[in-house]
Amino acid sequence: MRKPALIILLLTICAVCKIFPAEKPVAGKEGAVICSYNFTGEKPAAGWRWLRGKPGAVNKGEGAFGTRGFLRMEPDSSRVLYLFLNLNYEIGPDTWLGFSARSPKGAKLNIMLAERKSGKNIARKMFQLPADGSWKTVRIPFSDFMTPNGTGIKCTKFFINNKERRPISFDLDNVVIGSGAKLPPPGQVKNLTGAFDGQKVKLSWTPSYPTAGISGYKIYRGLYPGFKCDKSTLWGTVATNSFADSAFAHKSTYYYKVAIVDFTGRETPDCKAVAVVVK
Repeated sequence: MRKPALIILLLTICAVCKIFPAEKPVAGKEGAVICSYNFTGEKPAAGWRWLRGKPGAVNKGEGAFGTRGFLRMEPDSSRVLYLFLNLNYEIGPDTWLGFSARSPKGAKLNIMLAERKSGKNIARKMFQLPADGSWKTVRIPFSDFMTPNGTGIKCTKFFINNKERRPISFDLDNVVIGSGAKLPPPGQVKNLTGAFDGQKVKLSWTPSYPTAGISGYKIYRGLYPGFKCDKSTLWGTVATNSFADSAFAHKSTYYYKVAIVDFTGRETPDCKAVAVVVK
């Protein structure tokens, strides 16, 4: 009887180890991504746990920047809604945190760091989420948390204080913890299309999720396919995977390029252009 029980116990431990990272902290080396979550795949919520609120690992639908999948904490009237990332990592001189979050009517989202050795909370930052329920994207260096280099972190906590005890929910997406900026640049957006409806050019695309997450999109416009993407051709920046343009001096063929910008500030090189005829 003991042997089957032991086998079940071992299988349970193995399953947990796949979900929760190892005890040894990951060092924050230059040009390294410690973790990256866009909440898609077979285990979109691997490594996360929750203490208040009902989790819903959504593996479909639009998340931040049009990415597929996000993690939702369902409506709950608890005083505090918690969502924890159980990940051991070590803060380096250039370690940073990037994420996107939203709540239907806005809320104050707190980020708290728990130190590895003691398990105590050692630092906290607060961010106001938009009242209109749109995504807020943040990139913050860990130096802003006033934590010394070499500090081991065992848990990164995302929580909302709910003093009114009203049913509240929040979504989290595009979470990246990395160090430095020497990372592969973002790739091309997919399925870039453009069409003129008689008044506006409307662009849409499918994002490619880069190693260092997404902090935004840059839209460039030119008059020939191989135009350069620089300040003179930058036409706008957006936080969604669509863009509308109505500024035209004359009828012509216009060319548009869309670059992904990641949390390190790097953007897609050699973007491909889409041609749109304005009549």
